[in-house]
Amino acid sequence: MIRGIDASINVAQYISDLQALSVTFIGRYYSNLRLTRNPAKILTPREAHDLSLAGFTIVAVWELLAIPEYFSAEQGLADGEYAYKYATEIRQPEDSAIYFAVDFDASQTLFSQRIAPYFDGLSRSFAASTNGPVYSVGVYGSGAVCAALKQAGLARFGWLSQSSGWQGSQRYQDWDIRQGPSNAQPPFQFDEDVAKDEFGGFRLNFQNTSELFATTSYPAQTLQSVRKKKAINRRGTGTTRPAK
Repeated sequence: MIRGIDASINVAQYISDLQALSVTFIGRYYSNLRLTRNPAKILTPREAHDLSLAGFTIVAVWELLAIPEYFSAEQGLADGEYAYKYATEIRQPEDSAIYFAVDFDASQTLFSQRIAPYFDGLSRSFAASTNGPVYSVGVYGSGAVCAALKQAGLARFGWLSQSSGWQGSQRYQDWDIRQGPSNAQPPFQFDEDVAKDEFGGFRLNFQNTSELFATTSYPAQTLQSVRKKKAINRRGTGTTRPAK
């Protein structure tokens, strides 16, 4: 097993502590920079650079709200577009994954009515991004949610939550990352994780380091402006959004 952690703060300042823990990968967050209540939780280009340079693999997980009402097909389309754009701003390499968190114990009804449509929206949004890198969709959640989304082809990777009492979690073995207990030892709090051989992590490619921090204007953009820019680019190149 491959050891790692996930954290909700910028951990680049703790690289020596991370090296002392002998971990290989670090789970960090993507989210909507305009809407999140905790912007410090979000992975920045500088942090991604520093962690990659230190030899750590990064695992990206998107989370904005952890309530059932948040999830819908329309929200999946919007989150997929924003997460994809943010990943390209970070310069996340192709063929890695973005996990999307379902951080509650979803019932079968909620899964059918909200979770599955949300992930279908994510998949359609990623598929429409034909002029950039290819990313896989992953899911963080219960064993039941991970199993159902992987079986339906709506997620390639599953990150099993530490909440073992959630539906389907105790006996679920088809995870790619498994979250363990929280650890509050100084100097920061984190969750322990283990992963199998392939789990969608990434390190930055430093071939174009002079351009790494050239996109700092992105936090001020809105999803509407991103969509407008994409539409102009598609018209300019003669391409169209695939029909779904």
